Amino acid sequence: QPAPAPVAPKRTWPPELEARAPTGLLPERYGEDAEGVYLWEVDRLLQSLRRRSLLDMGCQHPKLLHQFGAQFDQIIVVGPDAEALHAARANFSHPSAEFVVEDLPVFARSTSQRFDVIFLSNMLQHLATSEAAPVLLAVRDLL
Repeated sequence: QPAPAPVAPKRTWPPELEARAPTGLLPERYGEDAEGVYLWEVDRLLQSLRRRSLLDMGCQHPKLLHQFGAQFDQIIVVGPDAEALHAARANFSHPSAEFVVEDLPVFARSTSQRFDVIFLSNMLQHLATSEAAPVLLAVRDLL
C-alpha cells in the first residue's frame, strides 16, 4: 500500500492579526497581510454587484484583474502605457479581454459602453489633483 500523501500545514493568521481578521477571511486565498484584507473586502463587495462587464483603468499591476477577472464575461483594460498593457496582456488570459492603449479621460469620453464594475486600483495616487477630478467624473459616467 502506498504511503498517504503528506498534508500541507494549514496556514493561519499571525496571532496579532487573528483577532482583527474579518469573519470569512481565508489566509489561503487572500494572503496574511493588509493586502489580503483589501482583497477580501473587494471580493465581498463584488459579491453584491452584477458582474458582467469590467473596466480596469490604469492597469499597471493587474493584481485585481488576476484575482477577480474570471468572474466577468467582458473585460476592457485601459491605460496610457503600452508597455504596461503589453505585460498585463502577457500575464492574463480571458477570452473576451481587450487591452486599449489610451489616456483614461479620452477613453471615457470616447466610449458609449457602460460597465458593471470599474477598477482604479493603484492609479489615482499617481495623478495630480487637477488630473484626478476629470478622471473620476469620466468614470462616474461609465457606470
